[in-house]
Amino acid sequence: MKLKKLLFFLVLLYSFSAISQTAETLNLYKNKETTIKNWEVYFIQNPLSTYQNSKPVSFRSSEITDSTGTFQFKGVCWFRKLIRTDSTFHNKQICFVFNINGAAEIFINKQLIKEIGTVSDNATSEQLVNSSDEMVFVNLDANMEYEILVRYSNHNLISNYNKKKPQSFGFTISIKNSNTYIADYFFQKLIKSSFGVFLLAFFLTLCLVHFTIFLFNKYELSNLYYSGLCFVASIFIFTALSSNYSTDAAWLKSLNLIMTLCPILIFCILPYMFRSFFKMKFPRWYIAIIIAASINILLLIFKAPFRDTMILFLIAAGSVESIRVLTVALKQKKQGVKILGFGLLLFMVLIGLLLTAALLGAEVQTNNSIIGILLIIFLILSICSIPISITIFLAYSILLTNKSLSKKLIEVEELSVKNLEQEKEKQHILENQKTILEVQVKERTFEINEQKKVIEEKNKDIIDSINYAKRIQSAMLPDESAFNKVFENSFVLYQPRDIVSGDFYYATDINEAKLIIAADCTGHGVPGALMSMVGSNIINKLIHENNFTEPKVILEKLHIQLRNALKQDLPGSDNRDGMDICAVLIDKDIVKYAGANRPLIWFGKEHELNEIKPTKTPIGGSHISSVEIEQHQLFSSQVKQLFLFSDGFADQFGGPDGKKLMISRFKSWLHEIINLPAPEQKKILNSKFCDWKQKTEQVDDVMVIGIRV
Repeated sequence: MKLKKLLFFLVLLYSFSAISQTAETLNLYKNKETTIKNWEVYFIQNPLSTYQNSKPVSFRSSEITDSTGTFQFKGVCWFRKLIRTDSTFHNKQICFVFNINGAAEIFINKQLIKEIGTVSDNATSEQLVNSSDEMVFVNLDANMEYEILVRYSNHNLISNYNKKKPQSFGFTISIKNSNTYIADYFFQKLIKSSFGVFLLAFFLTLCLVHFTIFLFNKYELSNLYYSGLCFVASIFIFTALSSNYSTDAAWLKSLNLIMTLCPILIFCILPYMFRSFFKMKFPRWYIAIIIAASINILLLIFKAPFRDTMILFLIAAGSVESIRVLTVALKQKKQGVKILGFGLLLFMVLIGLLLTAALLGAEVQTNNSIIGILLIIFLILSICSIPISITIFLAYSILLTNKSLSKKLIEVEELSVKNLEQEKEKQHILENQKTILEVQVKERTFEINEQKKVIEEKNKDIIDSINYAKRIQSAMLPDESAFNKVFENSFVLYQPRDIVSGDFYYATDINEAKLIIAADCTGHGVPGALMSMVGSNIINKLIHENNFTEPKVILEKLHIQLRNALKQDLPGSDNRDGMDICAVLIDKDIVKYAGANRPLIWFGKEHELNEIKPTKTPIGGSHISSVEIEQHQLFSSQVKQLFLFSDGFADQFGGPDGKKLMISRFKSWLHEIINLPAPEQKKILNSKFCDWKQKTEQVDDVMVIGIRV
């Protein structure tokens, strides 16, 4: 198309350069087309009366300047031509066919016979036309001389000339027989329209079909790419059809812009589509191509001077990448690649035939109409060859997928039959074994029942033994009446986790002094209870046999004797049993405290809470032969109440979130009950503990002792 436009442009300029003052004799049947040549050009206002005194301007064929190199065109000029008709014009209606880019007024013998667009001396009121088939019907007598005047305007030519942009200048007029030309013209219009509508329907159908397939299988992007490609092709064809039925220059300019954008989009989509066909990863460098496409669109919109270079670069990159992908797929023997290759080969062969026919051009089409029809068929096949091959390829891919699924379905059915047979065999075996199992179950049930009886009897013996141990442990602890005799208005909250406890307490009078000891032994249950009995026995001997009354001395001696009793002082011993313990001696006006890992909480007369930290060491349970316990001393006048306790109370889980009770909450509760009598204090602490624990299992033995001073 560009080659034809260039040839047309050169011929037109050449016609301007060959200006003749003599009339040109025309013969209607000499050729299929008679073209009026060698026009005179005048840059004057009104040549209808003054051209005789004006000289025509001679133009060079290379550019629109006169022989001196001066560009004289100011937007409007006049063309003049004298023609003479011969006898072939007798009783024939003539059709002047204009190929024009601009606006024109046509005069024959100074009579206005046709206006094409709107001719104006300024660009604002000018209406340009870009058309190749503007027709004017006239009757010319035979053997007569006629003067043809054309007033031509195109102000855009001036700005384009200044910007060094080539543009068609002027017009051509062909003279044709009206009867034969009208028939040929509408026949060609019909052929072009039918051809365009067919291609439009063809690509739109492919677009809708493959987009529908994509909607049902969104994981297969190849159908989406292909439907997008067909959609862009449909836009291109629709735009080309629209341009054939419009002569408005501005509208045609917009249509040309759309027709230029379509190839850009097509050659961007092509590589993506071909790679999706063969499940190939896309190279990162092609992102540069996409960026170039985006820039290219902007260049088209803003009319950058190097946009054509960018378009060629993009088309070349998309073509090379598409061919490379097909070549790689062919080398890798991808399924269906031969279908695409055949479509591409057919396209190249048909395009070669069309190019060969284009070289022969008018002679081939004029002398043989059958060859012309064949060329149209070849053109249709060349355009449709690649889309049809892609559609066949995608259909073939779906067919292969269906075959694969059918094969897998058959395999699944075979496996199901085998599994069913195996299940039947298992069922048969299970039915045969059912009787044997029932007998075995009865035998095992009888054995289990017998073992259950034995276990229940042993469990009863164990529980009875533990309950007896509880009585022994309870006998070792001071009973409530004895405790109240030693410490009036005091309480002991004692809740073992199991039947017996690892917590114990010791209370006694010594020479008008009162001694209270609270201990938390290692473990709980039976092991803890045994430790508590050993510890209680040693404490009793230290106080009543050895006459030790100082809390510090009692704990230090207890450490030594407990290690001896458990043989922890022997080399190689791995026994780690011991206890956390604190002792308080109330001797008249003095309160003495010593603790090993167990603190003392006491309240003053003003109800302020105080805490004495213990020595950080256990009694027993380590390889240290002796310990030194720090002893603290208070005055009775300072103290209102003392609290000795094990860690079981603060370590209990429960509450709304299932968390530990913690020592801070325990202290807060003590502060709430400090003014209450001892029985009320015990009752409230026990109630709060049970409410906190709720249905949660008790984690350790609990012991809290409150002593009024």
